[in-house]
Parts: sequence; structure tokens; C-alpha cells
Amino acid sequence: MIWSFYLTSVLLGVGAAILWTAEGAYLAANSDEHTTSRNTGVFWALFQCSLLGGNLYVYLSLKADAITRTTRYPLFFVFSVVCAIGLVIYACIIWRWLIERRGQKLQSEPIEQKTALSDVIETFKIALRLLKSRNMLLLLIPFAYTGFSQTFFQTVYATCIGHTIKYGRTRKRLIGLHGVLVGIGEIIGGGLFGFITKPKTSSQCALVILIGFFLQSIFYYSAWINFPADAPANETNAESYFQFSSSTSQVIAFVGSFIVGLGDSALNTQLFTVLASQFKHSSASAFALFQLVQGIASAIAYSYAGSLDLQYQLITVAGTAAVGNSSRELALPHGIFFHRKSNTLYVADLGNTRVQIFSLNQPSTGGTTAVFKVVEPNKIYVDDDDDNTEPTIYIAVFVGNRVEKWTKGATHGVQIGDECRSCSGISVDREKNVYMSESDRHRVLKWSPRTNTTIIVAGKTDDRGSSSEQLSNPEAIYIDQSSGIFYVADSHNNRIQKLTKDSLDAVTVAGSKTDSPGTDVGSLADPTGVWVDEETKVVYVADTLNNRVERWLPDASKGDTIAGGFGLGDAENQFNTPNDLTFDSEGNLYVSDTWNHRIQRFHIIDNHPCTPTSTVRPEAQICQDASPYDSCSTNEACSCLPLMNTNNDGICASLYVKCSELISCANNNRTCYRPGHLCVNHSRCHSTALCYPANMALPALCPPISLMKKKWSKTGCMNHTRRSHTTSVLINEKVLVAGGFDNVAISNAELYDPSTEIWTTIDSMNDARGEHTASILMNGKVLITGGLATRGFLNSSELYDPSTETWTTTGSMTNARGEHITSVLADGKVLVTGGYGDSHWLNSAELYDPSTETWTTTGSMNNTRSEHTSSVLANGNVLVTGGHVSIDSLASAEVYDPSTETWTATSSMNSARSEHTASVLMNGKVLVAGGSNYSHSLNSAELYDPSTQTWTITGSMNHARWKHTASVLRNGKVLVTGGFDHNALNSAELYDPSTELWTTIGSMNDARGEHTASVLTNGKMLVTGGSNGGMALNSAELHKLITLDDRHH
Repeated sequence: MIWSFYLTSVLLGVGAAILWTAEGAYLAANSDEHTTSRNTGVFWALFQCSLLGGNLYVYLSLKADAITRTTRYPLFFVFSVVCAIGLVIYACIIWRWLIERRGQKLQSEPIEQKTALSDVIETFKIALRLLKSRNMLLLLIPFAYTGFSQTFFQTVYATCIGHTIKYGRTRKRLIGLHGVLVGIGEIIGGGLFGFITKPKTSSQCALVILIGFFLQSIFYYSAWINFPADAPANETNAESYFQFSSSTSQVIAFVGSFIVGLGDSALNTQLFTVLASQFKHSSASAFALFQLVQGIASAIAYSYAGSLDLQYQLITVAGTAAVGNSSRELALPHGIFFHRKSNTLYVADLGNTRVQIFSLNQPSTGGTTAVFKVVEPNKIYVDDDDDNTEPTIYIAVFVGNRVEKWTKGATHGVQIGDECRSCSGISVDREKNVYMSESDRHRVLKWSPRTNTTIIVAGKTDDRGSSSEQLSNPEAIYIDQSSGIFYVADSHNNRIQKLTKDSLDAVTVAGSKTDSPGTDVGSLADPTGVWVDEETKVVYVADTLNNRVERWLPDASKGDTIAGGFGLGDAENQFNTPNDLTFDSEGNLYVSDTWNHRIQRFHIIDNHPCTPTSTVRPEAQICQDASPYDSCSTNEACSCLPLMNTNNDGICASLYVKCSELISCANNNRTCYRPGHLCVNHSRCHSTALCYPANMALPALCPPISLMKKKWSKTGCMNHTRRSHTTSVLINEKVLVAGGFDNVAISNAELYDPSTEIWTTIDSMNDARGEHTASILMNGKVLITGGLATRGFLNSSELYDPSTETWTTTGSMTNARGEHITSVLADGKVLVTGGYGDSHWLNSAELYDPSTETWTTTGSMNNTRSEHTSSVLANGNVLVTGGHVSIDSLASAEVYDPSTETWTATSSMNSARSEHTASVLMNGKVLVAGGSNYSHSLNSAELYDPSTQTWTITGSMNHARWKHTASVLRNGKVLVTGGFDHNALNSAELYDPSTELWTTIGSMNDARGEHTASVLTNGKMLVTGGSNGGMALNSAELHKLITLDDRHH
């Protein structure tokens, strides 16, 4: 008899479409511009009275927990009678129309007779013409929306009410109450938006439509938080997103019913008004198109109404989720797992029904799909097969009520073990036993592959509770592989439970002893992720509803927040429902930030328990009797942070520590469990006390304010504005400035005399050029090479002779190039590398021999690159670092051996960068600082050790910057000036290799980048020209307090 059900459904749809089209045309024919809105409202209100009456009967007649034959037959009888009455009324309308038409024929001239078929054909032709019009094409979108929307609240929403078991045995009759309340909303809305408001302008009509969308958005959100995700598909006892009581949930459901009726009436009355007024003479065709598009949308919605989970149906209807499905994007990521052998991160990308793999060796690349088409993959575990080829992936499939095992090359997963209702956690022990959390049945199961049997290892079947032997909706599982002890996130009891292999009696290791949620550090709220340090037994928890990650030491009564804890949000120190967590081999924390659709990484300084820090380290600079954030140092980045364990003292500390890297203090805001940290008041980050690194309060980093002196003074201005020029300190102690850009490339040159601080114009170069290089040769002459001119890139070179103050042309390079780098080798030759020329980036290198004034090609670099750096090492080799090709910055580095004229790749930098600086320190290491990776500026710095050919990260600069300068002083320190971040900078800072810290010194008078800096023989530093971001400068200034015998590098 199923065929009869489908047949009657088709007949009902056809009949409804005909009636709706006829009613719309009838409404248009009997309305004018003054009555259309009123008539539409009256029609809609009267029409929805049937919804009110019919559902009221359903609510009163259905009193059992199921719809049986006894309850069906009276319903069919009553509805059939109502339908018959409706047909009689329609017959009366048609009868009157026929009489009127007959009278018109008797009084008028004979006209051409049209058949019913010809009318239908004509209406169809008009509909096709309307479909091509701009106005109708725009209306197709709201037509389709109403189809999706009505299917949802009439079918899916009603089904959710009937499937939610906690509503009781009579929950089916509540469907009728839902319909009643929808009807009341529709009737009130019909009168309010159609009859009372009487919109006469498009703006008023648009306002009513916006109100309708707003009301329906509230309805969709209430449905999402109120019903279990699987309610559209089957009867369920699962919890909703917010765990309301049965009575509260019903109130929310029925308020939503009324609101959606109100919103639906707002949309439909305005659509009817638009169709009746704008398409008055073709109303039948217009309403036919309305019904066609709405019907197609409804059919699509019905096709997935009983299979898709609630949240996906809401995305389809409301379009509220900001999700992505590219290789670099995620949608509602849940479980994550770090695979140590491959150094990869596996992510259960729930919204995209897949598992993604991200390489931590190449974090900038997108992910690859390892598992696909798995509906709601929740937690995951990645194991190694015996042949050590590809890992095996185990997935807790929440909706599928199972655990799936995916092996190498598989196109589908294989279910293992028994059914796992609302499967929400997964882990595997050393013996390949699979542990799975069966959330709906409040227990943890263990499946043995050897015996193919499943046993209960935690909780009691269908027995929710908070005793030591009970669980409530368990989630993540973590197994200590060495001991076999396992940990369970007992989410609805707001705690983490620890269990041994042979006992169902658990011990709480995180969370309060009660089952109540809380926001203090001694409580948890719906924890869904757990990870354990197997060496120290420290427990880490994804404290989901508190939007934070908590760390609990062994036997502790309170935890401390190590990530998040700053409220719900999408900032770098915030989460929106963190679901899972893991650590990599270097101790970095990864958190699945579900509703922000991202994975967050945090660097945790120390994961081990330690003695609490309670006293100030002696070297930390103290500020006494100071208010929070008072100025306390010559370093403008430093301010006073009050200490929590003293009355009036604070520390003078640099504020360049990200809030996301700080954790909360423990023991009433007075104790830090991180070594070398002090408990301070830092209200700009958080209202509670935070652990702050004491090494950020060293006097070297934050010099006392009493030592503040003005370090920069203006000197004579150059005769020409210029940027991207060169400066060279000559053997006569004067400074040569050559070329650069003003608005165009320039050829002029000038000399600066430090004794008089005066600039003198000298002969110009033979070629105008900028972005060229200048090298001081062993004979005292200056070699200028390449660069960019108005006509393009140059291969020409020329020499400046200080003794005659003249320029002469010398041999040309093989390749024209700019943005290249030159280095003077130990044998006096000049090595030029890379750059850009002839419409492509270069990897070529050439050597200039001053004795013959000729260029010869030498070995090419392994990588093409421009705006890189080159440094001559103590052994005579040349280190080249970074640069870029197009907009791709490079992290690679390579070494040139002059004796063999060959290049050898060395280890890559930790960060890709170009337009940075490289400085050879007195200890032989190379300091690389700042630069850009074309997405943002960098403040990071790192050291290259030629003896080990390795890079290590050192202290970061206080300001991110690129196109800055770096000068090595005779005392071994490095002075960095200016550059660009978002704007030009005037700041300067000093790097001390002994402490690996940066200290901000006085700022320059002018912000500038693309400038030069030269250490003079009198101990001062000269900074010249550059750009302030908008125009070239001719200003110059001196740094006065460099009094040691320094050298420029």
C-alpha cells in the first residue's frame, strides 16, 4: 500500500499548486494598488486559520505515544469533511463566475472563443517571458528560500519535537501544538504586516521582509541549541547543544513555533503583495512560477529532511555557518591527533565529512584528505601498522554509531566492535585493543581484535550518574601506553576520570568533586578533550564551555589556564568551543577551535610540574610605589606591572609578550607554576592575575628611566632626496652617497664630511640607478653594480676613485640585475648573487676581479632569489639567506666556497623572510633579523652557527620591521634602525649577543625605511635618506652615544 501513499502525495501537491495559483490570480484580479496589501493580509490570516484549527484538533485527539489506526481514521474523516466543505465553497465561486461571464457574453459583441487548453498554453508562454525578466529572476531567490524554510518548520521541526524522547510519551501530540502556535503567529502576522502596516513603497516592503528574516533567524538558532543533532532522523535521547530540562526545552520549542509563524507571514504577505501589484496583468503566470520554484525547493528539502543532522539542515536553510572546504580550510573541526613518526597533524573535519592531514614540517601548505565521506567524524586515533608504511586511522563516527577503521589506500572504512551509540571518543592501547566512548549509554567499551569481543571498562549501561563507577556522556579517551591506565573526559559530570585496566572504580584527576559545572580554576564545564603527559602525569583538558585549556598537576585541587580563558571569541587568545587537544614532539600545544573553524597552536614554555615561584629574581628591575603601566624605562615598550605578592612593588617589564602566551596564577592569584615567572596584575590581558616571564624585566631590556638621554640629533641635509641608494665610508673618513630613487632613478652623488657635518655635491655617476650595490675594494675605490633605471635593469658597473672624486666605467656584468647582493671576498674579488632582471628572478652569480676590471660567471645558486642577504664568514665562505621569488618568501640558505666556486645548501631558517638583515657577529655566528614574508612583517630573529650549520631562534625584536638597517658595533652589539611595518618606523634597538636580548634605544627624528646607516670613524652613526612611506627624504641624523670604536657591516 506504499504506492497509494505516494500517489495521494503527488495528487495533493498538484491540487495544492493549482489552488495556490488560482488564489493568487483571484487576489490580484480583485485588488488595486490601494487594497492589495490589505487583501493579501486578510487572505493570509484567513488561510492560516485552517492551520490553527487543524493542528488544534491533532493536539486534542492524539493522547498516546504513537499514531495508530484508531487515531488515524478520525483524523482522515475530519480532514475529508473539511476538504469537502472547501470544494463546495470553490464550486460556488466558480458558479458565480460562470453566470457573470454568460451575462457579459449576451451584452457584448461576439469574440473569439478560447479553449481551456489554449488558456493554459498562453499562461505557460507568459510564464516563460516573465522568467527572463530581471525582476522575476531576483524574486526566484526568496521563492526558493520560502520552500526550504516551510519544509523545515512544517516537517523537520515538527519531527524533532516528536522524536525528542525527553518530551514524554505524548510527545507526538505536541506536533499539533506546534502547528497551533505556528498558525497563531501566521494569523497575527498576516493582519499586522498585511492589513495594519499597509506598505506602499519598496522600502517599507523591504523593511517587513528584513523583520521576517530576523524572526526566522532567531527561530533557527533556537532549534540548533534546543534539539539533539540526530532528532530529524530518529527518536533520540541524546542531549542538545545546551542541556535544557524537558519543560524549559518545550517552552523554547513552542516560542520558536510562534516566532517562525510570525516571520513566515511577513515574507509571504510581502511576496504576494509584490506579485499581485507588479504582475497584475499576468498574475496567473507569476503565481505559477512562485509555486514552481517553491515546490522544487521543497522537494529538495524533503529529500534530505529525514537523513541530515539538524545543524546541516540549518546551514542549508539559514546559511549561518562560516565554513570552508578547500585544502587550507576546515569546517567544525573536532578530534585532532599528532602522529610523531611523520610529524603530521590529523584533523577530524566534521563539517566537511573528512579527515585532513597537515604536515608540521611545511605548515604553510594545505592539508591532504586521508578519509572522506564520513558523516560526523568525532574523535580520531592514528596508529602505525606492523609494516611501518602508512598509519591506520580509527574514527569515532557519532551519527553512524560505530568506530571505523581506515587502512592505507582504503576507499571506505570497516566497522570494528559492536555498536557504539553516539560514539564520541576513541583510543588504542599497545595490544591494539580499541577503547570507545558510547556517549548516549554513558559507558566506555573495549574491543579486542584477538577475540572480537567487546566489554565495558568504564561506566554502567544506560545508567547516568556522578558516582566513581558512573559516567555521563563520556567523550575523549587518553591511554597511558606504559601503564595501561586510561583517562576519560566525563563531559556532563564536568570532570576527568582515571581508571585502571581491571577496575570500574574511577578517580577524579581534574574538575570538582561534584558534578556541577563552574568557571573557577577548580572547576570544568563540559570537558570534551584530554591529553596526559605520561612522564609527569600532568593532565591537560579542553574545557569546552569555558573556552580554555586547563592544566592539572598530580593530586591538585585546582588547575591553571594555559590557553584561552579570555571569553568566547575569535582572537588569537580566545576559543569558540574547543573540542580536543594534543601536543607535538617539541611541546607545542594544538587545540581544535571548533566554531572558529581552525586549529590553534601555542608554545608552552614548560610542561613539567615545578616549585612555585614566590620571590622576585634579584636581577629583575623593580618599580616601587608605581601604578599599573607607569613609565619606568628608557625602553618605551616597558611599563610597570604590579606584583601580586607584595604591597606596593612591581616589575618594570617589556609588554611585548602576547596575551595568548600567558597563563593564570594559581593559589588565590599568588603562585606561578612556571619557572622564572612572576605573578602580576596585567589587566590589559585579563582581569585575573597572570604569570609573567621574569626575563622580560631585566635591566638590560628595560634600562632605568633615570638614564634616559636623547641619542639622535639632526645633521646637515643631503642636497637631493633619495631612497634605495648606497652609502660607503671611504678611507678618507668621508661618506659617499650615490644614486637611488626620487620619483625616478637618479645618478647624482654627494659626500658627507663628519668634521663639518656638510654635504657636497660631486660628479654624477654615468648611469642613473637605484636598488644597486656599492662595495669598497681593497684599493679604496668603490664599485657600483647593476640596479634599476628608467629604461630597465642594468648590467653596467662603474668605479669611484676618492683621490680624484671621479667616476669611470668598468666591465659590465653578464646579467642585468637589481635587488641583488654583493660581497667582497678575502682575495679582493667581488661576488654578486641573484636579484631580478630581464623579466625573471635570477640564481646566477658572477665574480668581479679589480685587477682586470672584468666579470666572470661562477657557479649558480641552488635557488633563484632577490632581496636576500649575503655574509662573508670567518672561513671565507659566503652565506646567502632568504629572499623571495615573486611573492613567495624563502627560508632556504646556501653557502658559496670561493676555492671551488660551488654552492652547497645548508639548513633552512626557521622563518621564510626577505628584505631582512644579516650581521656577522664577533663569535662568528650570523644574526638574521626581521624582514617580511609578504603576508606580514616579522620581528623574529635567529642565529646561524657555521660550525654546526644550524639555525637557532634568538630573542625577537620589539618591533616587526623590513627594509631596515643593521650595523655591527665594535663592542659586538648590533644596532637596528627604522624600516617599515604597516608604516615607516623611527624606532631603533640594540641586540646584545651575550644575553640574546633586544633593547629599545631613543627613536630617530624621522621615520624611515629604504635608508642607509653607516658607523663613522668618530664613533657616531650616520643615517641618511630613505622613504617615510610616501616620499623620499633628504634628511640625515647622527646617533651620538656610540663612543666605542665600532665598525659598519
